[in-house]
Amino acid sequence: MGIDFWDQSNPTNRILLGALGSLTGALVLWLLRLSWVWLKSRNTRLKKLKTEISSLKGELGTLQKRLHGAEKAVEGDGLWLARPLVQPDHYAVLLQQSIPIITVANLKGGVGKTTLTAHLARFYAGIGKRVLAIDLDYQGSLSNLAAQGDVPSSRVSNFVAGEFNGPNINELAWPMENAPGYARILTSYYELARIENQVLVHWLTQREERDARYFLAAALLTQDVQESYDIILIDAAPRITTSTVQALCTSTNVLIPTKLDAVSADAVGYFVEQLFIMEKLWPFLNLAGVVGTMTENNIGALSEASDRRDPMIDFEQDAIFRIQQRLDSTYDAYSKSQPPSLILPHTTFIPGKRDISRLANEQFSEASDVSPANRLVIEAAFDRLGRELANRVNLQI
Repeated sequence: MGIDFWDQSNPTNRILLGALGSLTGALVLWLLRLSWVWLKSRNTRLKKLKTEISSLKGELGTLQKRLHGAEKAVEGDGLWLARPLVQPDHYAVLLQQSIPIITVANLKGGVGKTTLTAHLARFYAGIGKRVLAIDLDYQGSLSNLAAQGDVPSSRVSNFVAGEFNGPNINELAWPMENAPGYARILTSYYELARIENQVLVHWLTQREERDARYFLAAALLTQDVQESYDIILIDAAPRITTSTVQALCTSTNVLIPTKLDAVSADAVGYFVEQLFIMEKLWPFLNLAGVVGTMTENNIGALSEASDRRDPMIDFEQDAIFRIQQRLDSTYDAYSKSQPPSLILPHTTFIPGKRDISRLANEQFSEASDVSPANRLVIEAAFDRLGRELANRVNLQI
């Protein structure tokens, strides 16, 4: 006969049922406690998630405001006027007391600015000036033209990015190949393009709290740099990039080289207009002048000839007239008083000889197949330009 576990008259059943009841009660209590712990943990997690969501909403709102500000900047006066100015300490005094810092720039490419910069660096080094050349075009043309040996990495990138904790400018500046005196160069290469974009985005969206427009000024206006060099020449990109803006913000003067044709003449006027639009970024920048390049004849030599005939052909004369018209209208539009002789004397114009770019390269190497006659013509042209420019930027020579 089987055992009836529900027969409570049986003492064994009573014990078993009691034990089962206790076990069931303990199990229920354990489940309840486990549920409470799980619910408490879930509630804590939910509170944390709510806090994180609230924080993310706040960050998203901030980011949306920043992006909206960036959009307004594009639609308004431009990216580089989007945020208030935060200039380096004593910026005005340091810049006004600075050695000449000349940016060679034009928003139109193909006007010979890199070759011009290389020859000017060589000229000033040759007359005993300590020269620092800075290549701010990520194509690295000046670096390839003038740096001694294999072109090192983009050494100017550190300063464009505002990284001042590493090596200083004198430690990173590279010797210029076979320069006739003391001349060094801060090189650039394609990685500079990435750095420029990164700096712009971080500054525009306010991830960068410092004023990125003055990073290069903070590097070049130091006592160490100012005492190490007599003149700084900056080869800027033919675009208003991060580094171009930084160059203009740290320069005492800008020199605009241009071909003498109608298209290039209009580009000069547009560039000067951009300088005025963003003038508050570089209130101490002076226009050293506009110099003609790649002229059809050796204007300087012919103008010095006894017959004093005008060597410029008709379209070059028309271009000079058009440049002056554009300068006049731009200065009038912004109610500016135009300095006399913004267009440099014709004797300083650079002839469009094929040997000029070749000589710029070979002057920084040991071999040269440029004829002695052409060498003399080219060196004389840059001698005239170098001396005229020195006079305009108050460089004692």
